[in-house]
Amino acid sequence: MVKITEREKEILKILQNDPMISQEDLAELVGITRSATAVHISNLIKKGFILGRGYVFNDKTGVLVLGPVYVEVRALTGDGDDGSAKIDIAPGGAAYLLARHLAGQGIPTSLMSVMGRDDWGEIIAAKLKKNNVDTKFLLVQKEYPTPRRVTLVDEGNNKITEISDRRALELLTGDNLQTMGVMVGNCRMLVMDTGIPVGVFRYVLGLAKEAEVPVCVRISDENTSQLRLDDLNGLFMVIMTGVVAGGLTNSQVRDLDDGIKTGKILNSLGAETVVTVLPDQGVVLTGARETVSVPILPVKGVKGVEGKIHELSVDVLTAGVVSGILHGYDYRQAIRLGLGMATHWVGKSRNLAELQEKQ
Repeated sequence: MVKITEREKEILKILQNDPMISQEDLAELVGITRSATAVHISNLIKKGFILGRGYVFNDKTGVLVLGPVYVEVRALTGDGDDGSAKIDIAPGGAAYLLARHLAGQGIPTSLMSVMGRDDWGEIIAAKLKKNNVDTKFLLVQKEYPTPRRVTLVDEGNNKITEISDRRALELLTGDNLQTMGVMVGNCRMLVMDTGIPVGVFRYVLGLAKEAEVPVCVRISDENTSQLRLDDLNGLFMVIMTGVVAGGLTNSQVRDLDDGIKTGKILNSLGAETVVTVLPDQGVVLTGARETVSVPILPVKGVKGVEGKIHELSVDVLTAGVVSGILHGYDYRQAIRLGLGMATHWVGKSRNLAELQEKQ
């Protein structure tokens, strides 16, 4: 992971406010010699924060994705007719899928997460690079393995239980976050998954608000307990399933109309736009400008996902919505793009087990 010193952060902030400043004036403002200033600028160029002479800033990241990446172990019980069990292992996690599919839509994408110095860490990093995701800000550490998540499902692909090893994510603090201010300030949009430690989540939210960068938060079903309702205040967009929306508003979300009602409640708490996914019905978006409701078209011939959005594809849908907005689509078009990406991704497989292999 690229590190930036406090002095370099100070210099970079000055340059962003005044790109035409001379090295003499910069040195005087910082209180160091011109030669020392030149060294710091050279280091910022080497680290990728400045692209070269003239202080052209590296704002090509487009979207910064922050969240956990997992080694996903999906185990199918042997309760079916043939009595056989199956175990699939592949990269996964909301941040992994978001970054890959955003980059696949031509959006320059950087990913910040924590990996282990192990074989799976290398495999995941290689897959991300192959898919044009900037991995410069991945934290590779040797204290813990790359985060792992084990999901046990039955023959109907219904989740029985899930456990995860998230120890590595606890290292996403302190010195490891020193580059976040610069990264957030240079991106067009910050996309976060709530699977990161709550302290990091709120710290980065503060950075984004200070830099006036729009934030999209993907609220995962398993990571809602740490979220406070006042965390929603000032967010550009939140994306979640109906189960999560119902939990946040102490209500039931049984259909798209219920999704609209809960979305408006969350709008009143400060979230500019709220996207609610009902896996067996469709997607609704509520906001000050408009309300959009888009039913889902069935994905035929795919075992376990006929006529619904599978849990594995909600993150792909999120990437499609964000991509559509950044490409200038209206909300309905962005939702349709997200649905299209999610159903296409699922529909390319004959069964859910292959979804893991495709990641």
